[in-house]
Amino acid sequence: MSSKRDEKEGLKSRLNKTKIIEVKRLLQHEGCPICRACDEYLERSLFWFFAEAYGEGVAVSRYIDRWGFCEKHTKMVAKSGPKWQKTVIYSWILNAKLPEIQVLHKLLEAYTESNFVKRIAVLKELKNTISKARPRGGCYFCETIAQTASSYVHSLLDALAYQEVQNLYRKSTGLCIPHFFQVLELFHENYVQQLKIIVEVQIEQLNRLKYDFDEFFRKEDYRFSNEPKDKEQFAWIRAIKLFMGNTCPED
Repeated sequence: MSSKRDEKEGLKSRLNKTKIIEVKRLLQHEGCPICRACDEYLERSLFWFFAEAYGEGVAVSRYIDRWGFCEKHTKMVAKSGPKWQKTVIYSWILNAKLPEIQVLHKLLEAYTESNFVKRIAVLKELKNTISKARPRGGCYFCETIAQTASSYVHSLLDALAYQEVQNLYRKSTGLCIPHFFQVLELFHENYVQQLKIIVEVQIEQLNRLKYDFDEFFRKEDYRFSNEPKDKEQFAWIRAIKLFMGNTCPED
């Protein structure tokens, strides 16, 4: 019994060390560490999606029900992956959905040709067909990224219990606002100290951004317009990165 408990504790310790190493690696880069983790996972996920997952039942049903992917990830799919797989994906969507649209057309014809009493039944079937045919469910990649973000949010909170990770985090640029609030939603008494550090760093980053905005407007004043322009000129780009995560306009 003791041996099994020791083995379990040893596995837990190894997993914990791996988690700390991964969080420390992410914190050594500029920007939100959760966004970076999600971007890296998305890149790997995209490779395996085209290699294998595009033909697996769960993935197929998701992108058929959704009529593909969200706008962001449709652009990503369009630019990536082999032509054959992309053709397969969209042909499967078409083959699955075209019959539903054809049924919809027949019901519309039936509705126009029916009397008042029959129209009630046709209308009910029409609404059910529309509900079945319309895009529904989440984007395959959006759901994958959401699961990844949730996992790394927990890893960050656990890792911040260690001083070495706290030191790295205080030197980092903190979290984007969406992941900042995702972390706060996990409020628990065991995480109070970690959350305190996260909020302190967030305030520091917001104050730095505020300073740059103030500098931008100060230098717009004719009295100071001859001063050299600096990073305050790009404060709006940093604000978008901070407020919206890895969404960013072209430089």
